[in-house]
Amino acid sequence: MPLETHPWDAAEALNAPANIAAYLDTCLEDGTQEELLHALDTIARSKGMSALARETGIGREAL
Repeated sequence: MPLETHPWDAAEALNAPANIAAYLDTCLEDGTQEELLHALDTIARSKGMSALARETGIGREAL
């Protein structure tokens, strides 16, 4: 019987400020510029782009 897999999105695991901070710290210490940009995108998606836009005052499209 084949192994059934499902897509995994890191944004779903970033549900607490401590998790977000640890994820970002790791990317800042060990990651490339591209990995840092990907991490910031993942963090933004974990918070919800609309909510993040409201909190920062930056338009959703600009995020």
